[in-house]
Amino acid sequence: MCERLNRARDIGGGTALLSSVAGSGKTVAVVSWLECIGTRGRTVAWTTLGEQHNDPVLFWDTVAASVGAPTATPDPSPRAAAAALLRWLDATPGEVVIVLDDAHVLHDPITLSALSFFLSRLPKPVTIVVAARFDPPVAWPQLDASGVLVRVGGDSLRFTRDETRELFEGERVRVSESDVDEIVGTTRGWAAMVRFVLLLFAETGTRPAALDSLTASRRPVAADRIVDELLASMSPRTRRFLAATAVPDDFTTDLAAALAGPRAEHTLARLLATNFPISRTGSGRSEVYRYHPMMRAYLLAELTRTMGHERRAALDAQVGRWFERERQPDRALGHLVASGDHGEIARCVAESGPRAVWSGSGTAWLRALDDAPADIGGDPFVHLLRAMHAVRHREFGGARAFVDIANAAVGSDLCPPHVFARLRVAVTRDVEGALGILDAGDVPPTDRPDVECYVALVEARTDPAAAAPLLHRALALAEHVRIPELELAARALLAADAGAHGSLTVMAGRAEAALAFAAGAGLRQSVDAARSGALLALQRYLTAEVPVRGADPAADPVAYALAELDGLADSDDRAVAAQTIARAARRSAEGPPVPVAGPMLALATTWMLLELHEPEHARSVVRAAHDLYGDVAECEIGRAAIDVACGHAGDARVRLDSVLTRTDPSPSRVDALVLRAVVRAEAGDRVGSDADIEAALLAAEPERLVRPFLAVRGAMALLDAGAGRFGCLDEFAETIRHRPDAVHARSAVILTAAETRVLRQLPSPCTAGEIAAVLGVSVNTVKTHLRGIYGKLGASTRTEAVGAARAIGLL
Repeated sequence: MCERLNRARDIGGGTALLSSVAGSGKTVAVVSWLECIGTRGRTVAWTTLGEQHNDPVLFWDTVAASVGAPTATPDPSPRAAAAALLRWLDATPGEVVIVLDDAHVLHDPITLSALSFFLSRLPKPVTIVVAARFDPPVAWPQLDASGVLVRVGGDSLRFTRDETRELFEGERVRVSESDVDEIVGTTRGWAAMVRFVLLLFAETGTRPAALDSLTASRRPVAADRIVDELLASMSPRTRRFLAATAVPDDFTTDLAAALAGPRAEHTLARLLATNFPISRTGSGRSEVYRYHPMMRAYLLAELTRTMGHERRAALDAQVGRWFERERQPDRALGHLVASGDHGEIARCVAESGPRAVWSGSGTAWLRALDDAPADIGGDPFVHLLRAMHAVRHREFGGARAFVDIANAAVGSDLCPPHVFARLRVAVTRDVEGALGILDAGDVPPTDRPDVECYVALVEARTDPAAAAPLLHRALALAEHVRIPELELAARALLAADAGAHGSLTVMAGRAEAALAFAAGAGLRQSVDAARSGALLALQRYLTAEVPVRGADPAADPVAYALAELDGLADSDDRAVAAQTIARAARRSAEGPPVPVAGPMLALATTWMLLELHEPEHARSVVRAAHDLYGDVAECEIGRAAIDVACGHAGDARVRLDSVLTRTDPSPSRVDALVLRAVVRAEAGDRVGSDADIEAALLAAEPERLVRPFLAVRGAMALLDAGAGRFGCLDEFAETIRHRPDAVHARSAVILTAAETRVLRQLPSPCTAGEIAAVLGVSVNTVKTHLRGIYGKLGASTRTEAVGAARAIGLL
């Protein structure tokens, strides 16, 4: 603080404006500064101003007398008196410091005009310190522009955490770190309040008693004097404004107008201009205002004392209804519960409950409901809402329990029977994940668009064949009721539905639109945004045209793993990268299911692990995907690929035939056709192999699916053999064959499992005999495997074999 005030001295003829609320320590700060610079060799004059100093003659006589200047001038006008004092100061040797304390009391325009003239023409040895609760109407902008003004605001006067601790320790009052946190949080560093807390601790001698009297009481008695001083000069209208707007934790200008009338914005501006302890965040009409905690506690206590509990309850109800209209159901319910109006609480729960649960405020809303009357909190309709909330958070045990309680009930007192019945069936289906849709004949539609939106989403998830029209209906209803969480869910499911039907381009477009919507609605970290990101990453990975951008491994594990897969070819250590991707794939299987993208990621990871001769790791990935997604085609294709790698081509053929008899148009059908083409070629069935590879190209070309031909070992050889013989598909086949990664990222070398085990020992310094001991086989067996390895890799030495194996990804 001393350094900041010294800047005004360094200017030469400078002014320091110290403006802050009462009790913030302005006077103490100036006194401390004067002690720092000392009084020897300089004149220090201190004038505490009062209402009487709005008489310009008295004001200039007082200031002149404080520095020892003549008080009588030939011209009695204020401007002449100011000019005469300036001439005297300019002729006086030595430094002069003038303090004008409580300058906020000045309001006479003639006095203020002369003061502006005086401050703008100070001689260099003179420094003026103006201390006020708020800026007096002097020409501060002009002084600021002239470079002779230093502003010192209330923020610099606040006690920091360390300063608060030092203050208590200096008074030999013991406080813990948690005590300091609570004191700073409650007082916000307001100097007078910190001092009062110190006195409380010193008087009570115990932390609980002191903090209880400070925070638990509705009226912090220790702060009354300072707050009374702030409010003493305010009009009844302003005090009513303060009492009403203290009811919510924070407020906007719109809420203030609803509570205190159309002049609320003008009243608020006047309070801010006087440095009243209000903090604000945001900008424009979205600015949010919040009272200092101790000021708010005092205002609420005064509201109850002067207007009674009935008026406080009425204001809580009014605030609750306003938040309800603003679609902030958790805050609305909290105030309605505080109002004690049973009818309003029940109406709010019935009308806003579903919105609250589907939005991001479900947890806070249910917490507010804990304080509601028991008959409302225990209603079967509320149990359904709790079950829906549990499903959103994947707490299926709790969801099942709430559904059982609701199903055991006859009905609800909060909503009509047909609404309760339809919601109960939908929630039960949502929890159980059973197939089938709601029977519209048994449970007719309701007139609640929010409920019908949820029902449509549940029906779409439980009946994939009819998902598209249901999801379009859900999207339209979500837009109508303006619940962004449900709208994002519908958009994400529509993208997944397009992918499940093989339309990857449409899937990517819808996923991009869903991500843009999520960003605009502040839902980028939601599960549905992560699913949309995974679908977009899947399309980019399968087409191999646009690189897959990296993602947050915690928020978007599927998209992250696909990005890592896409960059595998550029990795310095492919084996380590592969293990990282495998872990990411298994982790993604532990999170919320991602339709289409999740199973396809499992299959892509399987191809990669098999290329690196890791069949056991591949099995674990397929197993995890099966546990999460069931017996989907991708899991069966993954098992078939593992069978081929382990030499069980017959078993693989049976699995692939089974997959290809399915009618679902999944993108993974291309993988199945390519793998069966390779299996048939190795079995000598050239006709069948050619038919499968052509069918794969035909299925892949509309969506430009390149990845399956790059992933399946042996596929490139089939494309090479059929080059120029695919007719209208030749252009697409040539595009695949001439990709750089089709050359350097894949190898036709196939080692047996035993040869692979020997190969992994070659980078070590072990001799053939030592390798045999490690593997538990004879030296001759190791030498036989080495001849096979050298022959397949085209190497003649151990070093050449290791280099060739690393070049094609076998090591």
